[in-house]
Order: sequence, then structure tokens, then C-alpha cells
Amino acid sequence: MKAKRRHELQHNVLDAELGKVLGFFKRHGSRLVTGVLVVLAVVLVAMRLRSCSREKSLALQQRYDDLVLRADPEMQPDDRLARLKELAGQDDDRRIAAMACVAVAETYAARAILSPSAAERAAFVSDAEEYCRKTVEQFADQPLCVAKARIGLAKLAEGRRDFAAAREQYTAVKAMTDLAGTPVLDLAEVSLAELARLEAPVRMATTTSAPASGPATGPATATAPASSPGR
Repeated sequence: MKAKRRHELQHNVLDAELGKVLGFFKRHGSRLVTGVLVVLAVVLVAMRLRSCSREKSLALQQRYDDLVLRADPEMQPDDRLARLKELAGQDDDRRIAAMACVAVAETYAARAILSPSAAERAAFVSDAEEYCRKTVEQFADQPLCVAKARIGLAKLAEGRRDFAAAREQYTAVKAMTDLAGTPVLDLAEVSLAELARLEAPVRMATTTSAPASGPATGPATATAPASSPGR
């Protein structure tokens, strides 16, 4: 009898709890359904936005590859440069924007090397520095591009014999430990070693012959004056 009574009590308690649950759903069921539908809508929108973002990134990557890796030989250089600047200015994909900034800087640096005009060379160098600095200042989250831009700034500094500025940029690249094992760090190391050679003062040795002294049968001696920097 006691077991039967306990079973009846447990059954009554279960019925009561189920009644509470059913009552709750009767009172708030519409709100719950609405909430679930809202959550589903948010999830679907997020998935759609992610899909659109991925499609944009793929399209931007395609544009970059067409301009840099598969450059059309029939495309005018100024047209190519203008399109690279468009990529550098877009904000849909920061990685592509940073890569395009570096490509613009490299384009201006190449024009500076090839230009026969001193005025044009100076203008191209200034433009190359502008895009290198833009990469460093605006794309800190893209370390590889920042490292390449710093290497570019260092090479431009070497061109005007500002070796202190070049050393500063190479050293900054070497400090980017998150790029360990990448060729850009090896380039910074090699460039620093080469910089020491460039910084050494240029010495030009001259040799003059002194007139022979003593008997004509004795050997003539030659002495070279000590050279000093700048001669």
C-alpha cells in the first residue's frame, strides 16, 4: 500500500509539473516562437553576410592577381597603377588593400629608377615613400606587408645615403618575430650586413715615386703618403 501511495504521489507531482510547463507555453508560447524565429533570421542574415564578404574577397583577390601576378601586357602602365590605387583604397578586404599599397610603392620605385629626369625621379621617390608609410601606419594587422614596406623605405633611404634611417627600418623588420622563417627577415639581415659596407668611408690610395738617393747602383725606394678621407 505504501508503495502504491508513493507511486500515486509521484504521478501527481509529475502531472503538476507538466501542467505548469503547459501553462507556461500557453501563456508565452507566441513570444517564444517569435524569439526563435528572430534568432533564426539573425543566423541566416549572418550567414548571408559572411557569404557576400567571402565573394567580395575572392573578387578582390582576382583583381589583384590580374594586376600583379598576371599583368596584361596590353594594359597601359598608368591604367594598371590607377587600378592598384583603387584596391589600396577599398575597405572590404584589408589584406588586399595592404598588398596593393606595397605594389603601388614598388611601381613608383621602379619608375624612379628608370626615369631620366632628376625632377621626375624625386617625385616618384616621394610617391613610393608615401605608399610605404601608408602601409606601415594603416595596416599594422598585416605584418608581412608592413615588413615589405619597411624594406622599401630602407632602400629609398639608402638611395639618398641616409644610412641611419635605413638601419632603423631594417632593425624594425628584424624585431618582427611573428615573421620568423620568412624570406623578408633574411633580406633584412643581409641588407643590414651590406649597410655596414655602404657606411664605410671611401678611401682612395695614391702612390708616388720618390727620387732615388745614394749611389746609382743602389735600389730606388718608393713611399706612398698616408691617405685621408675625402681625398
